[in-house]
Amino acid sequence: MNQENDTAENRFALLETKLVYQERTIKELGALVYEQGCVIDHMESMLKLISTKLKSMDAGAELPLPALERPPHY
Repeated sequence: MNQENDTAENRFALLETKLVYQERTIKELGALVYEQGCVIDHMESMLKLISTKLKSMDAGAELPLPALERPPHY
């Protein structure tokens, strides 16, 4: 019977160890997801800024292009 208790205690200790590692992994993954969310938010704001700048450049692009001229070195 003592051997059965040792086996049960070993199994319990193993389960506790696995639980601790899983909890730590979950916390690390949660922190990583949060960090990546912040990066994505920053990238979205930069994309909106670039998009706005490009749209404003398109409005100014309606100016006529200069006629084809010979380069000055000819």
